[in-house]
Parts: sequence; C-alpha cells; structure tokens
Amino acid sequence: MLQIAEIAESAIATAGKYLTFTLDRETYGIQILKVRELIGMQEITRVPDTEHYLKGVINLRGQVIAVIDLRVKFGMTEVEPDRTSCIVIVESGETWCGFIVDRVQEVVDLTSDQIEPNTRLGSKCDTGFIYGLGKAKDHLVLLLDSDVILQKESDQIDAAAR
Repeated sequence: MLQIAEIAESAIATAGKYLTFTLDRETYGIQILKVRELIGMQEITRVPDTEHYLKGVINLRGQVIAVIDLRVKFGMTEVEPDRTSCIVIVESGETWCGFIVDRVQEVVDLTSDQIEPNTRLGSKCDTGFIYGLGKAKDHLVLLLDSDVILQKESDQIDAAAR
C-alpha cells in the first residue's frame, strides 16, 4: 500500500511544465525549472581523455560549460548537428551542463494523471535517468531526470569544466 502512495506522490511531484525536444524520432522532456537557457550550436572545445558522448566545453558568458551529446549518451547513431540542433543548458545543484538535442519542440504542461511512473518500463533496462512517460496530446514523452544524468557524469563534467 505504501508503494502506491509513493508512486502517486512521485507523479504529483513531477507534474508541471516540460521543455520537449527530439532525439532521432523520439520525444523527450526535461522539467522547465531545470532548464537555464537554449543556445544555438557553437564551437565546442574537445577535452582529452573523456567519454565519447562528452563533446567538450563551451564558454557561455565567461562560464565554462560541459556539453553532452544525448544521442551518443543514449546509444543512438551519432549525427552531425544541423540547423535545427541546439544546446539545452540545464542545472543540477551547482553543476550546469549542455545537452545537444536534435530539435527543441515546445513547452508542455503535464498533470499527474498524464504521467506514468518509470516502474512500468521494467527492470531489465538501465532507465534510471527516465522517471516517467508523459502522455502529451497525441504522443508519448520520455521524461528525463537531468539530475540523474548529471550525477552519473559529475566527475567527467567537473574535470572537463576545469
């Protein structure tokens, strides 16, 4: 019984506005409160001896920001960024990071009854960075937990940003 209450509480906690974007043909969302800004693609300085998906760093108004290619991070085919690609700057505590995405779509408002918890995805996949599925209009949105993504990469991000 407590587990049902925890799931319901989690869904209520995740209800709100999400910035949606695409990677390949899938739609993803990040809580808008975690998003600091959107910027166009720019030159990224590669940092040696980092994971392949950590593309390097950028200088954003004097602040060094690590940039992760989410396509590569999620095991998708790497593609050259095009005119619709952009960098979503997200914040997790003291850490800021950029996520390269194929295309930003829109901000959607999801209520708790439009969010299915990650527990329905099963336990065989490493989906800890996905905390739910949002049912927006006529499609599903994979809801990303940017804190989990950045937490797993914090050592790499901190080293790259130094």
